[in-house]
Amino acid sequence: MGFLERFLRPCRKLTDMFLIACVETFALVLIGGILGNIIVEKTLGVDIGVDVTQLAQLMQDQSQTGTAGGIPAHLACAAHYLTFCGIWVFTLLAMVIPPSNRPMLRKFLISRDGNSIKRILLGLLAGFGINSICVIISIFLGDIALSFDHFEPLPLLILFLAVLVQSGAEEITCRQFLFQKLTRRYRSPLVAVIISSVFFAASHLANPGIGPVPIAQLIVVAILFAILIYYYDALGACIAFHTAWNFTQNIIYGLPNSGLVSLYSIFKLKAASSDPFFDATFGVEGGVGGTVLLVLACVFLVVHAKRNGYCPKDLWEDGATLEEPQLALASTGPRHMA
Repeated sequence: MGFLERFLRPCRKLTDMFLIACVETFALVLIGGILGNIIVEKTLGVDIGVDVTQLAQLMQDQSQTGTAGGIPAHLACAAHYLTFCGIWVFTLLAMVIPPSNRPMLRKFLISRDGNSIKRILLGLLAGFGINSICVIISIFLGDIALSFDHFEPLPLLILFLAVLVQSGAEEITCRQFLFQKLTRRYRSPLVAVIISSVFFAASHLANPGIGPVPIAQLIVVAILFAILIYYYDALGACIAFHTAWNFTQNIIYGLPNSGLVSLYSIFKLKAASSDPFFDATFGVEGGVGGTVLLVLACVFLVVHAKRNGYCPKDLWEDGATLEEPQLALASTGPRHMA
């Protein structure tokens, strides 16, 4: 085995090099976002170019900006989430058009030991539960005051599906496209875990209130999602966790989600100050407490996987075996993070 072969896999592609893969992923997000804006503006008549304050004025017929006067609050909110539909389109095309990327599509299939309904439901529960723990602690500490506003099933369903589109787009780009390309090139899965997690955190650098703690928590939650992919083959659980995470913060409790506040929510934030489990600007994701809970969740998932004998699922193992038969015996064993 040559020097490079100690670090690189025989099934690798030139475009899997981490710099090229990151640029590709960024391009999918950028171009997909532009397409999503066009789709939403044409179908819903919402000018996505206006900011949150202008949208609030539009909904109250207090402004003539754009053409969306009088639009219901939940549709204005859903419109921003739905702009991520374009990212779905371009990312799926990037998996379908190059034949070498088509194995990525297997991760979308429902299965008994990977994308099972049970794991998807557990992902939803975990996303809701960890957020709610942080919120409840902050309420008891007296740093958050919430008031009930209203509960409307249909708008909430529409918003949940819209958040699913947004959260799913981030997962298929970071944990599906980028992560899988990196695992195809590099022998150590740590490369894919670290680079995809840093990329995910970097995509939030323009959000209001970003700082060291929010960046650390974004990296930790990205590592958690990578563990779900690596050990559990559970892309569905990642999307479910991410969806519940964002929906709980923004739509249920009316709190900032990565620094962004929803125009529509079940509860409204009356008063807030920062504490270990909540940042007044960035939300739960800005608290040290939430970061600790996510670290514990990562540890639990790894320990649970090892105790139950879950071997890492290698999407490219067959390709590696076909291209370099003499490595077949080495490739049949489980690949470990450390």
